[in-house]
Amino acid sequence: MTIVEVLIALAILAIIAAVVLPTTAGQLRDGHATALANQLANLRDAIGNYRQNVGAYPVSLTQLTTQPVVGDDDACGANLSNPELAAWRGPYINQNIVGDMPVGNAVVVSALTRVTVAGTTGLLRVRAARVDTDIASQLEEQFDGNANFTTGTVLWSGAGDDTLTFQIPVRGC
Repeated sequence: MTIVEVLIALAILAIIAAVVLPTTAGQLRDGHATALANQLANLRDAIGNYRQNVGAYPVSLTQLTTQPVVGDDDACGANLSNPELAAWRGPYINQNIVGDMPVGNAVVVSALTRVTVAGTTGLLRVRAARVDTDIASQLEEQFDGNANFTTGTVLWSGAGDDTLTFQIPVRGC
């Protein structure tokens, strides 16, 4: 092979890489967004099933896969009792959760936070760290149908804070 042939082959490879890499990166980002959206929807459903059985909301995602014990708290800070624990029918998701849960590039934080909105109505918040602008925008569009990160199901500031908050409406404890 001559040097000209080698340079032509390298030029062709560079052109192919310039076309393929942006497409692949976009598909990876879309895959991460889809994986996070699916995981958040699964967690919302699992939390609802947990509440239906136990009569309380979990304080962490770990309680969805590992049966709590007497003295463990629920999301409202009350201790779980024997009758509540006997009604546990988990695991509520098909994944063992020990600590935080990686999903694509993001990490879903195990601890859940309950916020009272009005009387007994409130929100149970699931947080996901390391969420970039593109993924947050895709989740906002999917769950809320708009680009408003300050209200609705998906909250995200984007100003140096890469934490997305997924809000689940709840009633009582």
